[in-house]
Amino acid sequence: MAKQDTKGAADKGQNQNPATDGLPDFDKWTDEQIGFAPYWKPAEGKWFFGMPVTIDMRDPKFVRYQFIAGADTPCQRGPSDEDDERSEAVIVKKGETFSLSVYYSLRDAFDQYLQYGAETGKPVLVRVDALRTVPTKNQPKCWQFRARLSPQQSKELAAWRMKNLKVLPASNERAALEE
Repeated sequence: MAKQDTKGAADKGQNQNPATDGLPDFDKWTDEQIGFAPYWKPAEGKWFFGMPVTIDMRDPKFVRYQFIAGADTPCQRGPSDEDDERSEAVIVKKGETFSLSVYYSLRDAFDQYLQYGAETGKPVLVRVDALRTVPTKNQPKCWQFRARLSPQQSKELAAWRMKNLKVLPASNERAALEE
């Protein structure tokens, strides 16, 4: 018979139920992250550390990279406009998943990290720093980022890149290749 209810109060006999006798103590279990992963939104000086694990292309208008957090990471859930009352700041715990928009300046590097991990079985751990936004010819602004790898992983990835050199398609051809 259970000694505690879900609030941890002593069982006084009112919760005796043969159907639940012998069940695990669920109060000691950990929550599993489910639903849409929170997203990381860049701001100057903000950074994250994590491992890219997939690219979510289920909605072609909302393509996102999925990361496993390498450290607790401040993210957001809900609308991307922080002034929207439905937007909520959350902390994604180390080992949990968060998403990131496909920023033009990160796309090729992240695609390579995913391909490298898939081919070698060695996932890439990267620290990404949001540096600043700059105006561009085709968009009002573009984020500049810095991606940092460990010295060992940087060396291994450089060797892999040399072995797998490819000419990247022109940006206007890339969309057709991704469909």
